[in-house]
Amino acid sequence: MTTARGGSHQKLSTKKTTGLFEKIRKRSAQIAVFGLGHVGLRLALSFSKKNFSVVGVDVDSELLRELGGTAKENGVRLTTDGVFATMISDFIVICVQTPIDAHGSPNLEFVKSAGETIRRGLSTNKCIILESTSYPGTTEEVLKPILETSGYRAGKDFYLGYSPERLNPGDKKWNIMNIPKIVAGIDSRSTKLCFALYSTICKKIIKAPNVKTAEAMKATENIFRFVNISLVNELSQVFSLMGVDTFDVIKLASTKPFGFLPHNPSSGVGGPCIPVTPLFMLHKAKEFGKPLDLLKLADKINHDMADLTVNVVCYLLKKGNTPIELGEVAILGMSYKRGMRDTRNSAFLSIYKELKRMGARIKCFDPYVRRVDDVGASSQPDLKHTITDADVILILTDHDIFRQPHFVNLVAKLSRGRVIVDGRGCLSPAICKRYNVTHLGLGRPLPRECLMLGSEGHLKASSIALHSEP
Repeated sequence: MTTARGGSHQKLSTKKTTGLFEKIRKRSAQIAVFGLGHVGLRLALSFSKKNFSVVGVDVDSELLRELGGTAKENGVRLTTDGVFATMISDFIVICVQTPIDAHGSPNLEFVKSAGETIRRGLSTNKCIILESTSYPGTTEEVLKPILETSGYRAGKDFYLGYSPERLNPGDKKWNIMNIPKIVAGIDSRSTKLCFALYSTICKKIIKAPNVKTAEAMKATENIFRFVNISLVNELSQVFSLMGVDTFDVIKLASTKPFGFLPHNPSSGVGGPCIPVTPLFMLHKAKEFGKPLDLLKLADKINHDMADLTVNVVCYLLKKGNTPIELGEVAILGMSYKRGMRDTRNSAFLSIYKELKRMGARIKCFDPYVRRVDDVGASSQPDLKHTITDADVILILTDHDIFRQPHFVNLVAKLSRGRVIVDGRGCLSPAICKRYNVTHLGLGRPLPRECLMLGSEGHLKASSIALHSEP
């Protein structure tokens, strides 16, 4: 057998494997991290703090400029040249995003592009590790064939593994060091190398039986949360009609020391992982003739929460005799999660577009987000300017600034409508009542009109919208 270089090759020797282990032990291994988002950046910094030589790779030159100071302070070199980074590195870790396309199908172009770049710089005795979330089979069925077009063979000329990221953005308790790390390789030596590398930055490493099982584990983690969120979202609609506060229900259920994990209702499930992974699995399951009906239903339920949110806004405008095209709505929170600037799959996206379609005048504010190009929305310069003269204030992200009694006081003083729609469970109804501010929240008791259904069983905001006469 010959390589693309035209020379003969043999299976990777134990001596070469030992060399990589020795480099890990001596901290002389060079590590390249592809994709410098939340996960990749923290991974690069973690390896650098353990005295490894680290190069961060990303195609976004503007992002590299933004990260330049942080990276330089922590000894991480940055580059857009992934081929060169591959050539000089012993370990290459791929942390690129895995979004869905406009049709809800997996978009693995970032993984494929990273694989193609690495292929061009690949040589023997390197270890490539995928961390990106995807469906079971991605490492061996998508990435491996791309890498092997170099002429080198996985398990013979280079090592290949999978180790799913498990970070929770914004979490101050759990981090790379103390979250148990799952590792798997396409063969035993690849697995051992992954284990050894991550052992330098993680306290607990767990070997999966194989790569596909590790990929399935990651998908299951995300789907578990997605389905349970949909369960609470659906129950919350019935509880609202009953006059029951779902947040009180969850708080009480959480006192059980076993068998229950809390999930709260909200306007939508956002982020790059939780709402995306079920669609990846639905796509993959088609190959095996399994429709995964529960995931389809969960996806519908979670999407309906955005419609419900718009319904509540429309109900309050109608109650105030304000036509929707004359009403001013202040949307607070554009990112998908508290303390973050990431807007991927945020509930804000669909809700903003629907209210705009209905003719509402909208001002937005998010202390972390400047602009969301996907919908052409920009954040106002300050909170006071955003809520002044608002007929309805809609909270879509539970940033700390929106969770304080001081915020309710501002609403009472500045807002024309003195009305809050709470899509994240930010505020206590009792505090709002103290300041004489009307508060309707998802998961709280709601008027029956807010949960009106359209003919197809979907929530329809337009069914209760008040429009001015033509």
